[in-house]
Amino acid sequence: MRAAAGNLKRVSLELGGKSPNIVLADADADADADADADADADIDAAIAGASLGIFYNQGEVCSAGSRLYVHESQFDRVVDGIAEQARSINVGYGMDPGTQMGPLVSAEQRDRVGRYLENNRAGGGRAVAGGSVLERPGYFVEPTVIADPDPDHPVVREEIFGPVVAALPFSDLDDLARQANDTVYGLAAGVWTGTCPRRTRWRSG
Repeated sequence: MRAAAGNLKRVSLELGGKSPNIVLADADADADADADADADADIDAAIAGASLGIFYNQGEVCSAGSRLYVHESQFDRVVDGIAEQARSINVGYGMDPGTQMGPLVSAEQRDRVGRYLENNRAGGGRAVAGGSVLERPGYFVEPTVIADPDPDHPVVREEIFGPVVAALPFSDLDDLARQANDTVYGLAAGVWTGTCPRRTRWRSG
């Protein structure tokens, strides 16, 4: 910014994020006239999309979907599905053709992510998949799914910048909106639903 200030060049900054990925379900259809009570999110597509959203590029993406909010009626199914995807990922060296997820960018970043995982364990957090730094040469971390952590825990509040997703259930749409927006970041968000009116409603805030 200092370099651009002298000649008034436009600057676009891509900063950090703690982006929410939201999975709605037919059980949360509200009383709006435009809500289709028979509509449901394609849960299998949501599982695949949420997995890609956090594990792509080892989670080292500013807009990664690192917070996952799932309606309580689908919570176990979605979390189990993402955990299954996480356990199936082949973590290894980038030049190995069988590798699906490579190392983090540095030892410093590996250790930073490891501290979040240790903090989660020490606080009684439940990792249903992964949860550890891999004990091998290189900067490898297990694809990790943390289920129902304390909403104020650092794994929910802070950008980890690694393959770690915090999944939380919800029942009330207004409370969900409050939780999704309760962040110092403002980079991205995703909503999985089967109805266009609900997509429009959530996009417009």
